[in-house]
Parts: sequence; structure tokens; C-alpha cells
Amino acid sequence: MKTLFTICLLFIGFGASSQVIKNRTKLAKPIEMKAVKITEVTSNKPLVDISGQYEITKYSQISKKSIPSRELKLLVGSLVKVDDTAITGSEIDPFNFEIFEITKMNSSDFIFRQFDKILKSPETNLPESVTVHKTENDHCYGLIQINNNKIAIPYNGVLLFLTRK
Repeated sequence: MKTLFTICLLFIGFGASSQVIKNRTKLAKPIEMKAVKITEVTSNKPLVDISGQYEITKYSQISKKSIPSRELKLLVGSLVKVDDTAITGSEIDPFNFEIFEITKMNSSDFIFRQFDKILKSPETNLPESVTVHKTENDHCYGLIQINNNKIAIPYNGVLLFLTRK
């Protein structure tokens, strides 16, 4: 009889402790993560090769921490060479990258991911939906392909718009 009573107490104790554990897990609120909807993911190879010679036609200053405006004005009209792994030019500091994915996304999503900023109004020089060639470079989230002849690249707090030469 004592053994039966002891076994019953053990089962009751085990059931009560498991109930406490269940209640603790129910009380903890889950961490909310904002999911960003990616509308389309294409293959790792570009639909249109973005490599080539480009001219900087304009810029959009997005971040307050960027290069001085007189230097920005010197950038307009300068030539930039875009390769599969690097961007070089006479007026810009070269940087290396590796494209690992091509994604279609909203331009406002790109601005937020690159510059960590939400714009009050959409960037007028970008279409609402853009093709982004994502890179592994920490300073360049990706290169924007606007169309076959125009791309945009982030550079020191500004978004440079380039036209193929």
C-alpha cells in the first residue's frame, strides 16, 4: 500500500511540474519579426549583364552622413566601370563585391535595407519595383538594375544613377 501511495505521489508531482513548465512557456510572448515580402526571386545569373562602362548621370543624397556636395557634383559625368566583381572609376573609391542573388523588390525596401532609412516619399528616380543584384559586401546591399541601360549603386550615403556608355 505504501508503494502504491508513493507511486501515486510521484505521478502527481510529475504532472504538476510539467503543468508549470507548460504555463511558463505560454506566458512568454513570442518575438515578433517583420517579414518582408519578396515578390520574385530569379536565378543567380543576371537576366541582362550589368557589366560595362557607365557614366554617372545623377545622384540622390539619402543619408545625412555622406560625402560633401562639392565632391558629389564632381562625380556627375565621370566614368565608372562595372565588372562582375568590382566597381572602379576615376572619381570614386573602388569596391569589390560578389553577386549571390538577384531579387525583385520594392525600391523603398531597398532604401531601407541599404541606408536603414524610411523615406517620407518614394525616390523619384527609381521605379516602384526594381531588380536588385544582391552582394555580400557590407557597404553595398545590392546593385539596382533599372533597365538594360541604367543601374543605380549605393555609394557613401548616396544613390548614384549610372547610364551605360
